[in-house]
Amino acid sequence: TLFLKYLLKDIFKYSIAFCFALAGTAVYAQDPIFSLQQTSPMSYNPAHVGNTDFSRAIIGYRNQYPSFSNAFTTYSGSFDTYFGAINSGAGISVVHDKMDKIFSETTVSAAYSYNLRIGDLTFLRAGLQASVRIQSQDPGNLIFPDMIDASGSIIPNPFPYNSWNASSFDIGAG
Repeated sequence: TLFLKYLLKDIFKYSIAFCFALAGTAVYAQDPIFSLQQTSPMSYNPAHVGNTDFSRAIIGYRNQYPSFSNAFTTYSGSFDTYFGAINSGAGISVVHDKMDKIFSETTVSAAYSYNLRIGDLTFLRAGLQASVRIQSQDPGNLIFPDMIDASGSIIPNPFPYNSWNASSFDIGAG
């Protein structure tokens, strides 16, 4: 176990150095935000994974602007646990965010955290997270003001937009 402790310290040092090297890189993102950190701890910081002595399962649902036809709906679920023997936590998370018939995004994440004892009462918790994000968009379902005639009926767009699908990989640290 002494070898494992020193190996994890080396991995931690190199991970921190890697994160600082990437700090100058431009990043663009928009993620669903939950109003309470306790409802989705992995979406705020991967170091929150396994920060309790018990396993934790969380299921969330958010319906923003339900009176509009294109409301944002978000479903989320996560599970994390702490492994006391190796001072580590691990967890998985799935978040599905959609805007009815126009935009959809699904993110699947796995996170790992390590609790490093620095002094008698001083600890440092660091975490790494890897995510796969799948997005799809169909802007042909959008209705603009110039597509509505005087009687209130919708005029079809003569130049329809193309729908697209994309996927990406993301790494985070905290």
